[in-house]
Amino acid sequence: MTARLLVPVTLFLALACGGAGTPVVEAPPQPVEVKPPEPVALDGYAYVPGPDGGARGARFSRFASGDAVFVGVDDANLRDPNGSDDVVAKLRLGSKVTVEEVLGEPVELIDRLNVWYRVKTEDGQVGRLFGGLLTPFGGKSYLSEGDEGERGWAVTFAPDGSPRVRIDEEPGSDESFTIDLEVTERFRGGRLEAEVQSWGDFVSEIQVTLCRLDGGEAPECSSGAARFGGDSDALLVQVTPPDPWRYALDPTASTECAGGAGLDVTLDQGGEEAVVTLQTPQYMRGDDGTVECYAIGRVKSGKHSGKELVSCIGEDGGKSGPSMASVARYLRDSTSWTLLPCASDWKSDDVHAALVEKRLKVLVDPMVNAPERLAAPTELPVSKGHSTLRWRAPGGGLDAAEPLFTTPGGQVLSAPESNWSVPGNALVVHQPDGTALVYDWQPDLSWSGNPPSDKAYSVQTDGCDGSPEILLNLEPEISDEDVEPAAKLADGTAVVRLKDREHPVSQRLLGLYASYADKDEYERPRELELGLSVDDLLAGNPWLFVKDPWGRYVRLMREDFAAPAMCEPILYVYADPPEPVSIAPVAPLRFFRTDPFGPDGWSGVAQPDGSVVIGGERHAELFWEGRGYWFRAPEDATVVAAADVEPFLRGALAAQGLEGREIEAFLNAWLPDLEGYDAVRIGFHDLALIEAVAPLDIRPVPDTLVRVLMDAAPTDEPPDWDGRQAVFSGPRREGLVVVEWGGLLRRPRAR
Repeated sequence: MTARLLVPVTLFLALACGGAGTPVVEAPPQPVEVKPPEPVALDGYAYVPGPDGGARGARFSRFASGDAVFVGVDDANLRDPNGSDDVVAKLRLGSKVTVEEVLGEPVELIDRLNVWYRVKTEDGQVGRLFGGLLTPFGGKSYLSEGDEGERGWAVTFAPDGSPRVRIDEEPGSDESFTIDLEVTERFRGGRLEAEVQSWGDFVSEIQVTLCRLDGGEAPECSSGAARFGGDSDALLVQVTPPDPWRYALDPTASTECAGGAGLDVTLDQGGEEAVVTLQTPQYMRGDDGTVECYAIGRVKSGKHSGKELVSCIGEDGGKSGPSMASVARYLRDSTSWTLLPCASDWKSDDVHAALVEKRLKVLVDPMVNAPERLAAPTELPVSKGHSTLRWRAPGGGLDAAEPLFTTPGGQVLSAPESNWSVPGNALVVHQPDGTALVYDWQPDLSWSGNPPSDKAYSVQTDGCDGSPEILLNLEPEISDEDVEPAAKLADGTAVVRLKDREHPVSQRLLGLYASYADKDEYERPRELELGLSVDDLLAGNPWLFVKDPWGRYVRLMREDFAAPAMCEPILYVYADPPEPVSIAPVAPLRFFRTDPFGPDGWSGVAQPDGSVVIGGERHAELFWEGRGYWFRAPEDATVVAAADVEPFLRGALAAQGLEGREIEAFLNAWLPDLEGYDAVRIGFHDLALIEAVAPLDIRPVPDTLVRVLMDAAPTDEPPDWDGRQAVFSGPRREGLVVVEWGGLLRRPRAR
């Protein structure tokens, strides 16, 4: 059988962030009538209850000899193949078996009508299983954050024809979480298709499509999803409503901006208190099931005169990137909300569903534009170089931002370098709804005459996932008297260097390199050694400076001399019995992003499963990203083709000392980046290097310490991995165990 997921609508099917709720889901009230989607043809796995809703007269599909199927219940009884009722084995949820033949006529059993099958298990055992216990949709997977093994899962039919989802309560458990999905209120049973999708951080969705059989060659379908994982009480919860097509906007209304004049609006500059907090429906809700909407003005004239202009704010930002905000803008009155695509950068399913639940009419006006004050220009007017819009941020934490200049869209501020809201020294423009537009500034790095180096330079310090840690490296300690000419840009901008190597800025930058910063006499890892004298280093112009349009000196850093960011290190602390622990960065390491928040580290109670309880909240892992000394890539590295990256890493990570869910978490984080190149050079740093560039103060001192740091770079070299796996070199785990994995990807910057 072919498992093919059919999703007639995509609304709400990719909502998988936040914590799990109760697995009992009430159907929402009937929204405004919308024509259902056109029916589609399909193949699949089918069951339809009988006319009275029971097993008598039910219809079902049959498996063929050779079909690979899965056990859909906890501890299924594999019975004697010769016909007796003797149980020859117990098969766990998600176990794979192969059908050998159909045995006899249909029988009623466990409220279902089906046939018996002769099957063979993966270890060669033969026996009989009832067809109602089997499904083509199942298996074993890592489904939740904190899993130390694979969980069995399956999607079968409940006796009433609803899709029934089961997932092991724990890996290898003989009990499961179970939920019957309400995907439609219009029919029961049909042809079923399903698949599991991971949405990051081991939050998984089981997506199903059920299509009715009484429609002949073109049956009608409805889709739904259940979410699993995401918090300490990883329950199974439905995250879509029955018949989700009912919640779609009117299909005849375009949600794309069609242009038109800007609204004549009186803006409220102080409207930072939410005018309404919309509660998202239960089937969508995680830990935070609300959307904040702000009244920012009122329309003065035209067809929408008197309506209130409302901004609804959505926030997003992974652990490895800056916080970002999106706005969906509406005009509201007492009975309806009108979406303004031209004034929005977010078509919010959350907002729309919440409004439907309130029985408010949702309209669209693609012909109305935002007033100029709400426009988000892609460029700011600057006298040299260019200032480009990067994203919209939530806007909090910028009280220390200093004014630079004023534009028609508002005052432009310079953010402080050290803040946890936007990248350091970004240019920001506050909006009436409390968000902030984030801009960079870049000089036009075209050289007049010979360039100072054949390497690329940058004014920003890159973090991880291609996002900047600092958008503009300002050097306020430098004055005109401290510098001398070094080069010139094509637009005439002078590029300068420091005259004196003893200047505080020069000394600070030399401190990026252990060769000069650490005066203690000990054997340092070779990757820390530049192999250059200070004179030779400075002769290569590792850092230069230009003035921005506001007279501030900005550092240009040569890419090959920038200290690399260590990306997505994840910490697990295993303590049995639970034990208080503290973890803090030690110089030269500096955290620039953490989760949970802790720029100076964390204190909590380590648990047997590797989680840490901090302030009463359990965290399955501790996350940080940061920077220490400059270091070079490891000499012992392997060039791996994209198709071989996963098997190579599985073996290499196990050899380094990672296990089970730790390996799966690493692959989940890094495979999307690494497999995006034809080939990558992959190496791993040893513990001595990691302890030198990223020292951690862990108390009490762990009995077992595993730290894994991958160093990868795209390459044009031919692959040289021969398929052989590395030999295990990790420590034996005992006592208090601290495990950490992380990596960096050295992406070349265009010159």
